[in-house]
Amino acid sequence: MKIFLVFCLVIALSPFSAMASSPASGVPSDGKISFDIFRSGKKLGTHSVAFNQEADTTRVKIKINMAYQLGPVTLFRYAHTNTEIWRHNKPVSLKSETNDDGTPHFVEAAWQASTLKVKTDTQSFDTPSSVLATSYWNKDMLRAKKLLNSQTGELMPIRTEYKGRATMAIAGQTRDVDSYILNKKGEDPIEVWYDTQTREWVGLKFTARGAKIEYRRTDPIS
Repeated sequence: MKIFLVFCLVIALSPFSAMASSPASGVPSDGKISFDIFRSGKKLGTHSVAFNQEADTTRVKIKINMAYQLGPVTLFRYAHTNTEIWRHNKPVSLKSETNDDGTPHFVEAAWQASTLKVKTDTQSFDTPSSVLATSYWNKDMLRAKKLLNSQTGELMPIRTEYKGRATMAIAGQTRDVDSYILNKKGEDPIEVWYDTQTREWVGLKFTARGAKIEYRRTDPIS
């Protein structure tokens, strides 16, 4: 689906060893981030991220559900789940399943010392372990040049630009946020926002098929 492929234009970290902070970077104190997704002002679905810390291991559970309706008719449905495991501040594994309007996909990824092993519904390959998977919650990935699409397993080169600082209304709060533009060749750019103080992911906007897609955060900054 075109819309979710645009969602996956997030940034991956450049060298793996250069990762300056842990997966706790941008993690809310209550362990959750939630968004409503809108298409041209009409609610399209939800996107949630839940964090669970056990000793030195962090489990990140991502869920996306969307349904586009025209009157009483549902034109498409989309569901995606993605579980990331981090240990000692480094990614260990990823497993995702996607139902793209009836078409299933899966991605399995395992990070080893110098190699990232990837298996999808269409291919298997190895790539350097410097590549991280698409995850908006981790602002450290803004330094990336390439990332692994968690829906398709595609390796995607990315160019990121800092747009500037602004204020944003977030679940009844007014917060200072930093805006970034994500670019992938042949795709519309994405604008993504992070809270200046906490580094939490707070918003996202792009255009797909002429329609404005917008993420509106539903939980306050913790």
